[in-house]
Amino acid sequence: MIRRINVTIALSALFVFLMSGSAYAYKMGDVDVTVDAQIGETYDDNITYEKDDKKSDFITALTAGIAGKYEGRRVTIDVSGDVTEQLYAEHSNFNNTSETASIVCLYEISKYDRINLKDTFSHTYEPRSFEEEFGVNRGHYSYFRNKFYIDYTRDISKQLSAIVRYTNSLDVPSIEDISDSYLNSAGVELDYLVSSQTIVLGSYDFSIRKFDPGNDAKTHAAAFGLRQYITKQFYFDGRVGLDYLNSYNGQNYTKPMFMASLTDDLDKNTSIAVSFTKQYQTNAYSQDLFNYWEISGSFKRQLTKRLRFAGSVFYGNGEYMSGDISDDLFGGKAAFFYDMTEHLSAELSYRYSMTDSNASYREYKKNTVFLGMTAEF
Repeated sequence: MIRRINVTIALSALFVFLMSGSAYAYKMGDVDVTVDAQIGETYDDNITYEKDDKKSDFITALTAGIAGKYEGRRVTIDVSGDVTEQLYAEHSNFNNTSETASIVCLYEISKYDRINLKDTFSHTYEPRSFEEEFGVNRGHYSYFRNKFYIDYTRDISKQLSAIVRYTNSLDVPSIEDISDSYLNSAGVELDYLVSSQTIVLGSYDFSIRKFDPGNDAKTHAAAFGLRQYITKQFYFDGRVGLDYLNSYNGQNYTKPMFMASLTDDLDKNTSIAVSFTKQYQTNAYSQDLFNYWEISGSFKRQLTKRLRFAGSVFYGNGEYMSGDISDDLFGGKAAFFYDMTEHLSAELSYRYSMTDSNASYREYKKNTVFLGMTAEF
């Protein structure tokens, strides 16, 4: 308890110090630097994702972050990172420190050639999205995750572009019951501009996911896609393809893949998006193929000059082919943000998720309420 009070006081003092002035809004050479701090309180009614023996708690979270942006004639680089201390009121053995970091780089080699690079790292104790939560092994433990992505694009003509890409993902859980997972993927894509409103594409990707300890699975994926602009702000994305999978047990499968999404900026204050995916896939949680479909939607609205709203919903159904486990996840989140001053904003949000499964030990319901303030300079 003493440690909780001391850390809370120290980080709260940092928050007030950052909020009190603009000394941290500065340029470091050609780099624009932004510093931010957040303090918030969460009520979580199921901190261990249990079905029956649920534990609830109030969690104080204190975050300090920094971001830098460089814009040159041909290169743009964004770098950011933050550290979060979570302090539990009743279950102090769950106190933890989480970290995230990312770098995004766009380099225009020439008028026709460019490289896009992105690397994201996170060490967290809670899924950051419904997509992360879907299919995960329940419990309170941390994951070290790192995803590296790079692609090279060549504009062959005004209408035709070629893309070569590579992805590496690493997932390392803090408990020995779950194996570490590694993913390597490489692919090529051709994009053809039919008109100013229509883009068609074809792609091929090969990936290998390996567990340590454990086996590996290979995937060959071929797809055709379409982006159709209905208006300048309203467009449809769709992909259909076949995945050839060599599973962890040596069996081979040929399975269909479907993806579709609609995105619309209704006006300058409102945006909405809906997406659907159906696929057989390897994931970082189990040495088994995951046959799933999911649908998600988001809505954002600037209600007043200072008040904005963001909401999202998610529903997914997935089945592990060899393990004979079937999960359904439903989730929803609603958040209000209020700009109190130029540098200070407040957030009030509610999040709900529920997993229903044919394996009762995987079922749970979870409600969280968050209230916090963020200072940014």
